[in-house]
Amino acid sequence: MKISKEKLLTLTLTGFILLTLIAPLCACKTDTADRIIYCGLEADPVNIDPQLAVGESALTIVGHVFEGLLKATPDGTIENGVIEDWQVSKSGKKYTFDLKPGLAWSNGDPLTSEDFVFALRRAVDPETRAPDSYLLSGIKNASKIMNGSVAAKKLGVKAPDSSTVVIELKEPDSNFLFTLTRPVCMPCNQNFFDSAKGTYGLSDTTIMGNGPFTVSGWAQDKIVRIEKNEEYHDGDAVVPREVVFTFAGQDEQVIPQITGGDIDISVIDGSQAAETDEQNNRKFQIVSLDDTAVALCFNTRAKPFSNSSARKALARSIERDEINAELPDYLTGADALIPRGCMINGKSYREEAGGDLIYPLDVEQAKADFAASLSELGIKKYPAVTLIYPESPVYERIVQRIVESWQVNLGVFINPEPLPLNQLEAALTGGDYDIAFVGLSSKTNAPLSLLMEFSSKGADIANYKSSSFEKILKKIKSAEDGGSIDDVLSAEKRLIKNAVVVPLLYNPSHYVVSKNIWDVDIRSISPRLDFRLARKE
Repeated sequence: MKISKEKLLTLTLTGFILLTLIAPLCACKTDTADRIIYCGLEADPVNIDPQLAVGESALTIVGHVFEGLLKATPDGTIENGVIEDWQVSKSGKKYTFDLKPGLAWSNGDPLTSEDFVFALRRAVDPETRAPDSYLLSGIKNASKIMNGSVAAKKLGVKAPDSSTVVIELKEPDSNFLFTLTRPVCMPCNQNFFDSAKGTYGLSDTTIMGNGPFTVSGWAQDKIVRIEKNEEYHDGDAVVPREVVFTFAGQDEQVIPQITGGDIDISVIDGSQAAETDEQNNRKFQIVSLDDTAVALCFNTRAKPFSNSSARKALARSIERDEINAELPDYLTGADALIPRGCMINGKSYREEAGGDLIYPLDVEQAKADFAASLSELGIKKYPAVTLIYPESPVYERIVQRIVESWQVNLGVFINPEPLPLNQLEAALTGGDYDIAFVGLSSKTNAPLSLLMEFSSKGADIANYKSSSFEKILKKIKSAEDGGSIDDVLSAEKRLIKNAVVVPLLYNPSHYVVSKNIWDVDIRSISPRLDFRLARKE
């Protein structure tokens, strides 16, 4: 998609997109290249180790500092990363990748096939606790390694020589090539990793990449600075000299910083996007992605929510009409889980599948569920329960309404606790919570990716165990076309009807982009931003 940089637009986008702001006719490479790009992200990353990174801020930095065997383009196609060629066996289970000659890490050390073998073994090793290790469960022996029954060295990944990587799958997987583009599959230099002595990815001096940029500075809670990697194999194609990431993406000062030229692009929240749209400021434009559902997620391993009646009681007693009536314009009530931006067979899954999947308000049935849960659990009242949610005035009001609904309709008091986004993400991935009010989006722009967040073979954020749910996901995963709408809908319904997750809102992601920057990749898969071609006046 091409957009004139002289025209302000507010864009709502689905699918893979490339935001290209066309340069003035007088501009040339010497005028616009070799500049510093300033970008505002939502939160300071905790870790930029590719195997452990979580959250959009960390994944954005990882995406600039590392490059895998393959990479995804803005239109969703797969192209070579550090490889020259690849082959797949007739069985569809064995992949052979040939690395490009002369590859190097940012310090000049050779990049070899062993770096990928080490990285993938490390990713599935249960001691690593990689949040996205489930993406690799299709590799031979990966599941056995992850459950601790087989050593990591038994993973179906080999390096027959320094420039060849061979990966063997348990069964054909139509999504596997895309999986290899994900951060968890990025290479790792074992010597450098060992030298970090447990601090790999935690500072600018303990991370080393092979991508278009290298980390040159990291001041915690302030900035991460990356500069052009002179050892990158395609360095001539990288335009900016540096990219500086700051972490005030939800700060009310972002728009003045954009208009004042202090920041070139930044994530902003919906209220800021709505206000700036009204301003119709000619100095920037707003890009919105329909990519996020906000929902209540129950930890099904923790009492009382190990009991389905307890979860259903809370799901059926939420006063949605009151909540929706008070929502700001940029938020909409959700009647299903998977957002409109998720695509299947080239179409919006949500638009094709329809909605109306949630439990409506039914106080009498909620009370019956509540009584049943007490009886089934053998308790007289619920233990102390906390609902964690991201720090946000808007979210605070919504959560307060939800808590009030439970107190009035069921006589249950739930303690709301706001957390910084990175702390909430850590609690969610670590299973250290009771109920979480959380944004959910697909890492790959496909419904399966979001559903895998609830799979025991995936991120497993709810600790949900269901053989029938897993069977449906396996069928979707093995389908060449991304699965049928009916199968995806069946899996989505199971999560909602079992009250593992309670969809509440749709909240698009928003970016404000200065008119002085163009050729920026903005896409609805994570990481969403790519600056390697970005130019600036």
